[in-house]
Amino acid sequence: MASEDSELRDHQRGSRKLPPPPKVVPWLVCRHGKDRKFQTFYNLCDPLNKSYRKKIIPELSNRTFYQKNSSQGWLVIVCDDDTETKDDYGNCFLWNPVSLKIIMLPNILQSIHQESFFGSHYIRDCVLSFGGAGGGVEGSSCSSHSHSGSSCSSSFESNDNYDDWMVYVLLNGDEDPDMLLYCHPGEKEWRKHEFVGVSPSTLPSMLYFNGKLFVMCSTDNVHLEIEIHHDSEKETLCVSDFIHVDDDFQRESVAEWLEYRNVEQSWMESFGEFFRIERYYIPRGVYQNCSTQIIISKLDFSLMAWEEIKSLDGYVFFLSDFQKLSCLASDLGFSKGCVYYVQDKEMGMYRYTLEDNSILLSVPCPDIKSPWIAAEWLMVTTTQRVDDRRTAKSAEYRVSVAKADEKEDIEEVRLCDMLYDDIIRLISDYLHPVDYIHLRAVSFSTRALHTTDISPWLVFPDYDQAVYNFVNPMHNNESYLMNIPQLFEGSRIHFSKGGWLLMSKGNTLFFYNPFTRSTIKLPDLSGDNCFKFSGISFSSLPTSSDCVVFGISQLVGNDILMFFIKRGDAHWTNDSFGCSYLLPNRELTEFEVDFNNPVFYRGAFYCLDNNGTLGFSTIEHGISWEILANVTRPKCEFICKTFLVECEGKLLSVLLGHLGKWVRIFRLNDTDMVWVEVKHFGRHTLFISNTSCISAIASTGQMENKIYFPRLHNEGILYFSLDTSMFHCLGSRHSAKDYQDSKEKLNCSWIEPNWLEVSDHHRYWFNI
Repeated sequence: MASEDSELRDHQRGSRKLPPPPKVVPWLVCRHGKDRKFQTFYNLCDPLNKSYRKKIIPELSNRTFYQKNSSQGWLVIVCDDDTETKDDYGNCFLWNPVSLKIIMLPNILQSIHQESFFGSHYIRDCVLSFGGAGGGVEGSSCSSHSHSGSSCSSSFESNDNYDDWMVYVLLNGDEDPDMLLYCHPGEKEWRKHEFVGVSPSTLPSMLYFNGKLFVMCSTDNVHLEIEIHHDSEKETLCVSDFIHVDDDFQRESVAEWLEYRNVEQSWMESFGEFFRIERYYIPRGVYQNCSTQIIISKLDFSLMAWEEIKSLDGYVFFLSDFQKLSCLASDLGFSKGCVYYVQDKEMGMYRYTLEDNSILLSVPCPDIKSPWIAAEWLMVTTTQRVDDRRTAKSAEYRVSVAKADEKEDIEEVRLCDMLYDDIIRLISDYLHPVDYIHLRAVSFSTRALHTTDISPWLVFPDYDQAVYNFVNPMHNNESYLMNIPQLFEGSRIHFSKGGWLLMSKGNTLFFYNPFTRSTIKLPDLSGDNCFKFSGISFSSLPTSSDCVVFGISQLVGNDILMFFIKRGDAHWTNDSFGCSYLLPNRELTEFEVDFNNPVFYRGAFYCLDNNGTLGFSTIEHGISWEILANVTRPKCEFICKTFLVECEGKLLSVLLGHLGKWVRIFRLNDTDMVWVEVKHFGRHTLFISNTSCISAIASTGQMENKIYFPRLHNEGILYFSLDTSMFHCLGSRHSAKDYQDSKEKLNCSWIEPNWLEVSDHHRYWFNI
């Protein structure tokens, strides 16, 4: 590393080489160019200011930096690029982006006797702590090291006292035990501790909290606690035995085996609390942007248990591979906390809001040219619409739909008794949805009204989980709130058809019609066959005698697992099938189940894999499965997401590129068995999501030839127009080539409103 004066001031180096000014929230830094020489900065507090954008800060060029809340603004920087000079490769130093001070640390490679970071050990994490000598740790093993006579590096003044500072470097071994290096700034050598008896590469992260170093284990919900004990002549590193933390709160499965082992865990301390953030995702190629759920829990030290939290209490977290930082929501002008995170192989920034279970995607620096690496966080701190034009305050309506026996009988209006049913139905077709609900509440006979002219609504739980939010694209994004039974709080939506939601809570699977509050419980899955579907659907309304529920998933060993149950059955039937098949060119490949739903079509359940390959299953005599290898896949670029939907008696596949940068639709010609690209739907509209795909005749001309997604841009539903080949938003002039700057609801579905009452007989699954 080129020699730097630790006391270098602003006037001594050009502005492009200076870090951006201090802010109360971290900077997003995108490093790009040859050898990651350039840095482009963005701050949430000042999003339109581009004066700090492109810089060339030598300390950050072509190096890896680590920063956490405990480091009080300092960075631990490692020269880990093998293009470094021989003398600099492996160097490690502390850097303060405000004072520009540098404190050299011992060379890491020399300490572990490796020539590169591609040897038997590699760096997983670094932590800088300040002070905090602790007491003894029960069941600990200790190793002592004398630190008398250690001298200070010339990079800082000799009168600086760093005795309360400690730098920790966690290294994982491929086969050798994981290792901890630690030293005070100024010491000439790293001290070492090997985690003997611990499986290699199972210690991914560490943090400094309440005077202790916590080394987290990726398995078994255990961690190690480390303290430095002092006496007059030596320091003793005390390492606890593995400490178990209970983790018994219930997690709702989303895509089960597709998520298997695909969870990114982050641990962090923030404002005196200890948090864990788990992001479950489905990988596609090099991308991880298909997140299925994010679970945040807090460690209760009195119970030694992880407890899931439903609110972040005004905290904002910033996560990247080597940085774990936080601030207060009020610092950003937010009323609620959230989690910002970045992903490998992407320049995007994601914001997860816990209360409404949504992820907002944005790309603050879209013009950066390759090569680049994923964005990181850097803290620079000096401290520590309505159609009928009715008068209304908002377009939100809270509608309570209750059972007839849950409210007093409503006196029937004589005028309605004089009207024939066909006149009532004619009137209902022209009513605003809220007036339609009110009409149904007038008398018992009007509760049987059912209209097919209402377009599907987007449904998702509200922040308190006891209220469901319905957004109506036909009426300019009006939203309606409906109470749900308290029993269903926290349930997961898996499929929707004919106004019925197929949902799960724990191991219980059930149908629920939120418009009539009718419920039909399904028999439980036995033992290890609890809900493990990546896609599930049903053939007809659950009140029909021929209703069949069908689920599909893919085992870790690549076999395809299928379940089904017919109305009246007490038990589920399941079977597994191989996934290998020959392409038309005789190349052997595999069917890869995607996170989407099967479509019941002409007596069979059809499934589309993530490469556009079609397969189908019949259940007449047990389960059968066939992959349509003779149907050539649609010729597209790399497919990131697939959906299957029936439209006008034909199967359509909707394929998306990364972040929706391209959208293509194909219709299956089932005579010639080929996919034919579609450029126009005519009067039809598609409503697409992971849990339901619906085609409908457009209610208005403005809705024709469009695909609606479960994404919101400024609270307006996002759609893709085949006429413009662009993404647009209801109620605004938004237009974009992809779905960046939109918010995805993680637990949602499209639902066709259905107010048709169900008899008690049909609410019992075993009655046919």
